[in-house]
Amino acid sequence: MTGGFDISLGNSYKSTLEIRNSSGALLSKSDNGSRSILTNSFYNQFNLVLGLGPSIPLGKSFILKGVLAGVVPFSSIYDSGLSVPQIYIPSGAPAPNAQINLRYMPFLTYGISLEYRFGKSE
Repeated sequence: MTGGFDISLGNSYKSTLEIRNSSGALLSKSDNGSRSILTNSFYNQFNLVLGLGPSIPLGKSFILKGVLAGVVPFSSIYDSGLSVPQIYIPSGAPAPNAQINLRYMPFLTYGISLEYRFGKSE
């Protein structure tokens, strides 16, 4: 079992944008874009990470580790800049000028690592 925090101190964006017509023919293509069509910038992240996975010894100094983790962001990924003039909350009351943001969207991550232990083995 594992737990901890995942912090991003900076971010960059690189993309390829393709525009196609309704039949799928390529109309325009732009490589190495530095901005998203969704937002001008993404926010740095601070996430809670909880996971589990096997730890398999491969001799005295090597350990193969796998992990499947759930990640919960503590901040929104970006501000979409979109707003909805009027929505209604479950009680039926209006919520004017509601903002649409990708906020606190949990996701799963997985991976495998090979660990080497220095020093004396016991």
